[in-house]
Amino acid sequence: MSTPLSLLQARNTTGLHTSSDFRDYRDHQTRRLERLRKALKIQTRHTKNYKPKTISKENVQSDSRYLEIFFLLAERDWAHSREAKSLLESNDSSSKRKYIVSKLSRSKIYIKQAIDLIDESDKFLLLQTYIFENLLQATIYFESKRFNLAIPYYSLVRVGIQTLLTNNEFTLSEESKDTLKDFVSTEIDEALRIASFKKGVSRTLNVSALSKKQAIDFYEQAKSTHVKDEKNSKVTHIITYYDLIESIDPDAFNIGQSEQEASNLTEITWRNHKANLDDADVARSILNARKLEEDSDLTNVLSFDGILAAWQEGLDIIKDDIERIEAETVATHESNIQQKHIISTYISYNILFRRLQRDYLLISQHSERQKNLKSAINKVENFRDVIRLYDTVLQSTSQLLELPGVSKDHDLFDSLTTLDSFFKSQKIDCIGESYDLSGDKKTALALFKTANDLLKESQALTVEFPGSFFTNEILSRATESSSNKLVRSHALADIEHRTSQSSSRSYIANKINSFPFGSDSDIASKIADFNPKISPVSIKPVFFDIAFNYLNGEYSSTNTSEPINEPSMESKNNSEAESETKSTKRGFLGLWGR
Repeated sequence: MSTPLSLLQARNTTGLHTSSDFRDYRDHQTRRLERLRKALKIQTRHTKNYKPKTISKENVQSDSRYLEIFFLLAERDWAHSREAKSLLESNDSSSKRKYIVSKLSRSKIYIKQAIDLIDESDKFLLLQTYIFENLLQATIYFESKRFNLAIPYYSLVRVGIQTLLTNNEFTLSEESKDTLKDFVSTEIDEALRIASFKKGVSRTLNVSALSKKQAIDFYEQAKSTHVKDEKNSKVTHIITYYDLIESIDPDAFNIGQSEQEASNLTEITWRNHKANLDDADVARSILNARKLEEDSDLTNVLSFDGILAAWQEGLDIIKDDIERIEAETVATHESNIQQKHIISTYISYNILFRRLQRDYLLISQHSERQKNLKSAINKVENFRDVIRLYDTVLQSTSQLLELPGVSKDHDLFDSLTTLDSFFKSQKIDCIGESYDLSGDKKTALALFKTANDLLKESQALTVEFPGSFFTNEILSRATESSSNKLVRSHALADIEHRTSQSSSRSYIANKINSFPFGSDSDIASKIADFNPKISPVSIKPVFFDIAFNYLNGEYSSTNTSEPINEPSMESKNNSEAESETKSTKRGFLGLWGR
């Protein structure tokens, strides 16, 4: 059987966003209703003598599905109201709001009828139905913009759902519990925050404590009204609902010590700026984060997850408040939003520094691991991981420098610039180590020089950072270590350069302006080249083609092994005379031809 709680879960899991989603959901409930009526044989036809079927307590006791009819009817009208709201959102008016409220009111009527039919011994089903009724009433007041009345009803709903979630006798799967928790955080808590903001209710307690306090005050008010008007059904339902919760869990309305402590944190100070904490949820998140920082082992990387989550929770809440205030174009909110921005900067500042501390701890662990690695390849791979971590660190330092108000605070800005320069130099130094391992001493020297210059140009810190993980002492040690590394790298690069020169084919006799470097035997062997050898000279093939044109028949003899004798002067003269005679005797009688 569908219960009110299962219907609330269905809303959260179905994914209802647009008007078509709500229409499909409403049609689905209508079909379920028709099937159920058919199964119970109470379907009716629209005739002139139509009368709705009445359902009695005896019917419900014999078959609980009779009660489900009222739940489905209520859910169908609720879906109709949400569909209408989605369609009319862009063009709001009082008449349209009345239409939405009328659908919600009809849905509430069905739930009231269901409450009258439920056996009082079934406490958990009765409580679920009361939760459904109060949620509808809270929605009606919210849509009517009567936020002062919506707050106590939402508070009653929240306390009721929390009672069911924490009660061991009421069995719920882990998935159902998670769905209900999501429903509380996204629907109930959000509606309480908006209603509190609209009515200017001081939220010196968090949502949980606020809902309990509002519910208690509403119950006391209902009791005083009940004395004067005993027939008031609304007041009777409130009193019955409150007593029902207390009968299931006597401590349901007790405000815990941690919730009370949050009310004591009313102001925060960041640098020279102060801001009032009027949101208890933010105060609770800040207190929770501070407590985790005190109790956690900050030498363990996993300890930072809870701390960062607590700070992030407060930041999300304060950002939502800022967006909500900025949407209200009212001049009276200027001082309020200024304080919200101070709180946002304060939380962001702490988040970024805890993230820096965590990442720097990871880098330290990689550095320790580096000492145990023997292979140069593994060391270079480890350096790549460290460089990626330094990229994340530099993103955080960049975000710190861009926080509102930092640029105007010269001491803080200079200290953060020093912190940024420190991590930049460490990253460059890490890259230099990689080049040094790979044998490129010249590039490593250039990188070490850049890293050393960054550290030497950095100013001393004038501001103490959260966690004190970076101090002037650490900066001075890093500068000294970088200078020593630079000297060592310079020496190694010089040795490499000289060695490369000494191992080249040039001799000391050809380098009279430089001092020889190396052992005695090396110097003696490189004084001069005592065994000169003929070396091939590179030449272009076209030169052979040109030379070939000047060869005559004598040089093209097949017997290449015979020596070639030079012709004598007489043979040269004879050959020249013959060639002249041949040149004159051309053609017939020397007159024609060539």
